Amino acid sequence: MSVASRSPFRIRYRTMVLLLALMVILWSGFSYWSEYSDNAARIARERLAPPVGVRCQIVFSGEDLGIERMPPTPAMVNGATNSVTGKIVDQSERWIVLASESTDERSATKIWIPRERVLLIRVDN
Repeated sequence: MSVASRSPFRIRYRTMVLLLALMVILWSGFSYWSEYSDNAARIARERLAPPVGVRCQIVFSGEDLGIERMPPTPAMVNGATNSVTGKIVDQSERWIVLASESTDERSATKIWIPRERVLLIRVDN
């Protein structure tokens, strides 16, 4: 009687099911952790952001004006101002929306500024 010998590297069905279950558990743990860390980072950014409705002055980064080193203060650079002043209307992770200073609320223009272009936000009290 000859008995068919099993290969020592053959995986049993029970082992495959356990490995699959382990992969599902690890994947759900990773997805929960990554979502939690994204939400924690978003909440931290929101706490540091100036509130909506406040008057502020935004200074742009010097790279946009072609200047490598520029102090984080409002100034005239090559005949153009490196800042804009207005009231924050809305903001998100990528944009800040300012209403330019005007006496009439309806005629005030809205300025959309990408956050990666902002060097400094000075809030007036």
